[in-house]
Amino acid sequence: LTNELVENIHHEGGTILRSARGGFDIEKILDFIREKDIQQLYIIGGDGTHRGAYAISEACIANELNVAVAGIPKTIDNDVDFID
Repeated sequence: LTNELVENIHHEGGTILRSARGGFDIEKILDFIREKDIQQLYIIGGDGTHRGAYAISEACIANELNVAVAGIPKTIDNDVDFID
């Protein structure tokens, strides 16, 4: 990402990083984490996204991968206390 690419994204709806609802392939995710030697994973989203983050964290633990998974809340419903 560059400054030029992101300087006006707050004026547009949706996400430039792409997103999808539905399942995911945990083995594919774990392979990517291993391949890229990821040690910190930041996940931004709502309830479903955080359930997925928990599943990834549990899979990392089960596969003895030392990865810190951090969930960052994001909402379009304005339902996170103390935001405004």
